[in-house]
Amino acid sequence: MKILLEDIEATPKELSYTEDVGALNAALARGAHDYQVPEGYQVDVEYYRAGLEVFFEGTLRAEVVGTCARCLEEYRFPLAQRFDFVLMPRAAADTASARLTADDLALSTYEETRST
Repeated sequence: MKILLEDIEATPKELSYTEDVGALNAALARGAHDYQVPEGYQVDVEYYRAGLEVFFEGTLRAEVVGTCARCLEEYRFPLAQRFDFVLMPRAAADTASARLTADDLALSTYEETRST
């Protein structure tokens, strides 16, 4: 799912969708073939802008199929993972500090593009 940065406003918006897992399963198949996600995963996200920063928070849910390494039997288990991250313009990021803090782990940058 792609959301244009210029479409993100200060008022929070919610979005729910099912993400295709073809690329994920192809990447998993290149490994030990231990896991697959047979159906898409459900994404529920809230997003909004505060100044130049863009905030995302939500949950990712899926059912994963694993293969036992000993008996090769398949088993299923649910996956539910919360996520929170912030995007800020790359030009505004403090790249002078090479030391990461816990807060930095949820921070990413975006490259601003201007329409002409």
